[in-house]
Amino acid sequence: MEKNKILVVDDDEKMRDLTGEILGEIFPEKEIISTENGLKAWEVIQKNFNHLFLVITDWEIPDKNGVELTKMIKATFPEIPVVLMSGNPAPAENPADGFLGKPFYIGDLVTLVFNVSQEAP
Repeated sequence: MEKNKILVVDDDEKMRDLTGEILGEIFPEKEIISTENGLKAWEVIQKNFNHLFLVITDWEIPDKNGVELTKMIKATFPEIPVVLMSGNPAPAENPADGFLGKPFYIGDLVTLVFNVSQEAP
């Protein structure tokens, strides 16, 4: 099954769009899906888990925060790489495969995505 989708979860529309745009430039062969809250993200994940290359989620999102969402993903679909991003410091027990502090440099995003996915852009 081809891992051809990236899910971006952030309630800040500008940040969600910017992150999706950057990832689309890095991985033009991947479909970028975005949503603004944890419950919608979980629905997308359940429908697309066989195709998800990566989930990148903000920590502070409505309905289920990014840490809760990451724990759900890792408990159910541990093979999906997850990056947690936030303007706050990384949580003491970060269940994600990587953490990205906001604001971030594009190079930091590229490096982190490469590291957690093991796929060169």
